[in-house]
Parts: sequence; structure tokens; C-alpha cells
Amino acid sequence: MKEKNTKASLGNFTCFSILVFILISSLGKAQIKLNYKNYLVPASVIYSYKGALGGVNVPSAGTNQVWDYSAIVNTPTSVSEPYIPETNPVFSAARRQRIINVNYGGGLSAIAYEHSSANNASFKVIGLTTKRVAYTLSSSTGNSNDSIILLAQNVNYGGNQLAFPYPCTYLTNWQNNTDYSINLEISLASQGLNHAPLKFSKRISSSCIVEGWGTMRIPTASGPSDYIPSLMMKTITTQVDSFFVNGVPASNAVLSLLGFTQGQITNKFLYQFKRVGIEQDLITFYMTNSNFNAVDKILYDRKHTDLYCLNNCQAKMCVSGVNTVCLTYSTNAANNAMLLNNARLGECEATRIENDQSASATKAIVYPNPSTNQFSLLLNDDGEIGSIVSVYDFSGRLIHKMEDVNGLIEFGMDFTPGIYSVLIQTGEVRQQIKVIKSH
Repeated sequence: MKEKNTKASLGNFTCFSILVFILISSLGKAQIKLNYKNYLVPASVIYSYKGALGGVNVPSAGTNQVWDYSAIVNTPTSVSEPYIPETNPVFSAARRQRIINVNYGGGLSAIAYEHSSANNASFKVIGLTTKRVAYTLSSSTGNSNDSIILLAQNVNYGGNQLAFPYPCTYLTNWQNNTDYSINLEISLASQGLNHAPLKFSKRISSSCIVEGWGTMRIPTASGPSDYIPSLMMKTITTQVDSFFVNGVPASNAVLSLLGFTQGQITNKFLYQFKRVGIEQDLITFYMTNSNFNAVDKILYDRKHTDLYCLNNCQAKMCVSGVNTVCLTYSTNAANNAMLLNNARLGECEATRIENDQSASATKAIVYPNPSTNQFSLLLNDDGEIGSIVSVYDFSGRLIHKMEDVNGLIEFGMDFTPGIYSVLIQTGEVRQQIKVIKSH
């Protein structure tokens, strides 16, 4: 009798174990729901993306999918998006500002600061700030007085500005409508324009729907990532750009100078994979057309695949560069921890090796280059190690030096026209960039 009971107990235990295994497996495959608490929008972070070749299979829509893109082939493309805490009182409702480069055509571009906010209902992008920048048009027109001046301004976006709604899960859909205008001045002698108001208007419309859920795997420096629960978001974006001079549509002469057509339309077709823990896309597929039947290029996260603790209810945080802790999601808790403790999302690493197998995390870029005004230097060092930036003139004389800097810095406004060499040293890694200050 005793032996029989023991066998029955073992049988019950085996059934219980199988049941637990099934429960764990089913929980692991359950779709995620993104909300204000778990879809973290860090106020201070540098997002880094790696480029990959197109020509891969189109990800499949639907429920309980398994997407494995861990073997995609890298390209030299790398993209960084720096975000800093909000400092502009005009946008007091914003949580952070993204440093972007706005292209006005004709080779004219400038740094701008795009402001975003988040609350229990949604994540929104609400406005833009620009600094004053002057551009000469003499190389195109032959007149030394011809110019375009970008004015310093704060621009509040119109439309619903909805980047992401909460909560969000399979089949959630929404429209994002944003419109704004940036004020410039144009002097163009051939058209009788002298500091005439020039307005660059942009209208953006996006249609978004979550078409699938499942788990996604991407490459990392040490091999394939874990399978990460993700939502597959399909986005179709139409952008319309227009120029106005003195309040009326710009003439063909002005548009030709800027390399634009009036009402110029740009379309984007994207599959974006969203996850718990951070609002940065795990991977984004740029599709070639509105049929979504071919992949043009891919950008994927190269920093935050080590984000999770034992489950998706906790995120890893690196505090002071040495201590990895697990932080349970709660309203703004992870974001505040990053600011107060100089922490960052993800596990601490003594040396971060990029997916291109290079030990160098320094891939700085300078823009615009050449420049008639100042240069902007973006240091892709994730803010973990301060860099020393030294600028030398054509004769090799040190004329400018900045120590322990990271993120985005601006320099060169007081430089005379000429060729300069910018030396960036981050730890043991050195990078040299030639820049040109033009008339």
C-alpha cells in the first residue's frame, strides 16, 4: 500500500511539473502590453543603432510569431540619437529633448532640439527649438550678399502629436498628425529679396497599427540575443514640405536654389518592433514600397538587448558604471533613477564592444562640414567615458581644447576660414576628423 501511494505521489508530482512547465511556457509566449509604467522614456540617453543589409525575408504578421534576424549582415552604417533632459521653460510640459539635424535643402542643415512628453495616456512629440545660423549662398549665386538665415525660435507643433498611445497591444491602431513651420530669412538679389521672411512648413501624417506579436532575436557583439517578447508595429508616414516667401508660395527660382519642389512628398513604410523596458525600437525595417513586400534596409538596437532581469517586470540598471541592479517598473522610477544616480539602462560592462567587432566606441561625426558658422560634434561614446577634443590649425598649432566632454558639443564660431584638424581621444582610442571653415 505504501509503495502504491509513493508511485501515486510521484505520478502527481510529474503531472504537476508538466503543468508548471506548460504554464511557464505559455506565459513566456503571451503577448506584451505596453503602458506608461513599462514603456520607459528615459530623459537622458544616447540611443545607438547598427545598420544591416536589406534583401532579407519580410517579417510575418499575426499572433505568437517567432522572428529570428540574428544572422543579418551588418553594413558600416551606425546611427546615434542623443536625448538630454528638458531645459527650455517654453516646453515645461516636456520630459526630454532630442538633438536632431534638420535639412532645409540646398545642403543647408542645422541642429535643432525636438521636445517630447509622456503621461498615463500617451507619448507625444510637442515642439522644436532652433538656434540662429546664417548660410551664404554665394557659391550658388555668385553674389556675396545672398544668404539664408535660420532664426532662433521655439516652435509648438500642431496636430494631435501622438507618437504612441497607452496601453498598446495587438491590433491597437492610431493616427499621428503633426504640422509646424520654421522661420528663416532669405536675401537673393536676383529676385529682389533682402532679408525677406522665408517659411519652411512641414506636415506629417502617420498611420500605425500593431499587426503582430511574438518574440524577436537580433545580433549582438557576443552572438544572437535572447528571444525578446515584441510587438510588430506597421507604420505608413507621409511628409509634405513647402516653402513660402513673404507669405506666398516660393518662386521656382528659390525652390531650385533649395533643391525642392513645392509640396514635396516623402513616404516611409516601416515595421517597428516594440518591447517592454525602453521606447527605443528593438529593430526597424525600412520597406521599399507600400506593399510591404521587400526590405530596403534595417536598423537595430546595439545597446539594450541585455535590458531584462529574470522577467519583463524588471529592468537592469547600471549605477555609477559598476553596479547592476534590477528595478521594478513603476511610474517614472527607472527614468528618475537614471538622472539621480547617473545610471543607464542595461547591464554594466567594463568594455563595450560594438557589433562590428571594433573595440572602439568612438565614432564621432562633425556637421555641417564645411561650415560658415559653427561646427557640431556628436560623440558616439554613450556618455560613459569623457573625451578630450583638441583642434589644430593647418600649421599644427593647438587653438582649441575641450576635456571630459560627451554627447553633443558646438565649437568653431570664432574660427577664421581655413582647414582644421579635430583630434578626439576617448580612453586609449583616437579619431581624427578634418573640418573646413568657409567664408
